[in-house]
Amino acid sequence: MVVKIQSAGPSPYSPFAFFASFAVSHPPFPTRQPGELNLASIYEMGRITFSDASCQVGIFAMPVNFDIRPMVQQHSKLPVDRLRVANSFEDVRLNTIHRGIIFVFAAWSGPAILALKRFTQVLADLPTDTLDIVILDTDCLTADATTRLFGTSGFRAGGYGETIWVKDGAVLARELASSAMEQSLHDHTRKLLDDHAT
Repeated sequence: MVVKIQSAGPSPYSPFAFFASFAVSHPPFPTRQPGELNLASIYEMGRITFSDASCQVGIFAMPVNFDIRPMVQQHSKLPVDRLRVANSFEDVRLNTIHRGIIFVFAAWSGPAILALKRFTQVLADLPTDTLDIVILDTDCLTADATTRLFGTSGFRAGGYGETIWVKDGAVLARELASSAMEQSLHDHTRKLLDDHAT
């Protein structure tokens, strides 16, 4: 099993926003109180304590080879066969995307699940049949893949429904679907559609 620890402060770019993973063979553990996280009982190499009153700290457990497709199917407002679910960055084939959108999905993140619902609802109201819509498992991202998707300007994966609009293999725009205005999600998508029409 992999236990993922995520703290969500007032901003995804808070210095206290972080996630880590530990390979353990224990069952899921309950969420602890905000402010302190003691991993001594599940991680034999010592005690890790995280303290910050602004952060909610939780523990999520899932198999190492977790398949996000059933969760995507459950929460997407679009039929899952309309989406291309990618469990590895190589499956995205970024350079071959003519016009498309990549949504980075973290199955262990509540904000990412809500963001998927918001994002796919926006798409459901648009004629997106010509777009390549990719749902990418965040847990497969390497440092190189993260840089290619998010650039070096501080935009990074954190379980907030990171969304990337792509044209001819190049990134046009990036948004956090969990907090972005729905109009922004609509406008970026509309621009891709309008480019196709012309």
